[in-house]
Amino acid sequence: MKKSFKAFAAALLALALVMSATLTAFGNDGIRVVIDGLEWQFDEDMTPFVHDGRVFLPIRGIADVFGIPIEWEQDTNTVHVGWHLFDTGRDQDADSLLRIAHYTLPWSFDPIDAHVSVNAMGVRQIFDTLVVMDHDTMTVMPSLAAEWHMPDPRTVEISLRQDVYFHDGYSLTAHDVQYSLHRAAAAEQLDVFLGMISHVEVHDWYELTIHLAHDFAPIIYHLAHPTASIVPAYYHEMYLEWGMATGTGPFMLMNFWSGDSAIWMDTNFRYWGNVPQFDMLRFESFSHSIDAVIYGWADIALDVHPLDMEWVRELDDITMLVDLSMSFDYIGINTAMSPWDNPAAVRAVSYAIDIESIFDSIFEEAFAPTVSPLARRLSGYTGLPPFEVDLDRAAELLAQAGLSDGFGITIAYNTHSSFRGLVAEHVARDLAQIGIEAKIISLEWPEFLDATARGEFDIYVLGWNNPLLNKDYGLFYLFHSSAHGHAGNRTFHNNPQVDALLDAARAEIDSEARAVLYNQVLQLLRENPTVLPLGQGQYRIGISGRVAGFVPNPAGYHRFADVHFTE
Repeated sequence: MKKSFKAFAAALLALALVMSATLTAFGNDGIRVVIDGLEWQFDEDMTPFVHDGRVFLPIRGIADVFGIPIEWEQDTNTVHVGWHLFDTGRDQDADSLLRIAHYTLPWSFDPIDAHVSVNAMGVRQIFDTLVVMDHDTMTVMPSLAAEWHMPDPRTVEISLRQDVYFHDGYSLTAHDVQYSLHRAAAAEQLDVFLGMISHVEVHDWYELTIHLAHDFAPIIYHLAHPTASIVPAYYHEMYLEWGMATGTGPFMLMNFWSGDSAIWMDTNFRYWGNVPQFDMLRFESFSHSIDAVIYGWADIALDVHPLDMEWVRELDDITMLVDLSMSFDYIGINTAMSPWDNPAAVRAVSYAIDIESIFDSIFEEAFAPTVSPLARRLSGYTGLPPFEVDLDRAAELLAQAGLSDGFGITIAYNTHSSFRGLVAEHVARDLAQIGIEAKIISLEWPEFLDATARGEFDIYVLGWNNPLLNKDYGLFYLFHSSAHGHAGNRTFHNNPQVDALLDAARAEIDSEARAVLYNQVLQLLRENPTVLPLGQGQYRIGISGRVAGFVPNPAGYHRFADVHFTE
């Protein structure tokens, strides 16, 4: 019944769009057809005409406009219109269902809710973005945009592909992109993602220009995030309440009611890219995802617990895939409090904390070693030397800061994070060796975020994710003085040189020149290391021997279109 309702709603939308077309007659030899504000040129053999005061449009021409299949059957003098003409060529004996197990499921398939990682993964199955990130090279690649050009740091010129259709059959146009980006830019929760977009100018069906409110050369990376997914211009939030989410992606949402334990999707066999080699995709919630693969209930288990890694590796028919993510955990030092406003005190802490020991004893299975706030997967990544443990040097720096007699501090972490609690204990032991006595405080997550944003603790243990896969997001919000507090800079780092370099990078459209600026920022951060990286996150994914071809997304919004069955 739900699918019948969707079909009815889609038909109603189609009727509304056709009725919105504006026709202006100029006699039999000159009829303009304007659809959604743009004039459509029909082929010469499909010319509209006027008869007895009525305008007649060729059905083949209208079908072409909206991407609806049409075929003439001469033997029976029959015109066939509709999607029944599309033959998938699917081998009916092949495996038809790919099953994904995760501890949580998307609660929204609206792209403006895709700033939440689990929603981003769901959105990415159904919708496409203008560009995508290549997982191996971490460079931007074409998607819905066939070509793009950035003449200055406030302008992006886009040429769209001309062979893309939404799930309900309508062709993708520049108007859809304009609507989608205007809608996303106006969403308060997406201000960091797309709030820099001023407006989108449509030139014709497939050409448009994105205008930015200020210099922002990394915008092309933001256009690859699921929050920038393209929805049809007739999109409305109420469709999702009906279980509808119409995109151009490789899968079509079959059913969705918030709170369901499973979500089903159909393969879009008319997908413009590589069509999936299975018929359906299912996401199902399991508290212990790897069990679902072990017992044959799922083919891929996301976020396998680190403690399960060793014994799962011993199983013959399951492969454990471990891949670097874009997140890292770190120790933050709050420079808004005394004595951390003195760089000598901050450097003393960096010499006293044994980060290598913390990693080896706490993070080994869950994280990979790192010494930088930037993920190693980023294009043009430049590493830094590890932090050195030197208690004598730490004592000298404390003496320079007038702190030889010792003092007390607070160290905070979020409750229920066993890893971060262990880190806090380890840091307290290390600092005790140089006369610093630490009181450890744990808070529930919302309270912890608010308290650290207000600068209430000396030191805290937290993480940072980089869902936009670029160096600007990895550095600006952690270290720019305009981002103090909730925006991300909870150490209240304040260095005019760092600010100037980060601002200059946003105005530099040459990627190599921009990389030089970011490397200069990293060197300055070492002089006042308010953020001490502990380890880079990793994805731990259990994969059944029945499937292959899965490539994890570094930011966690995985796509499953390229997975195939091996049996």
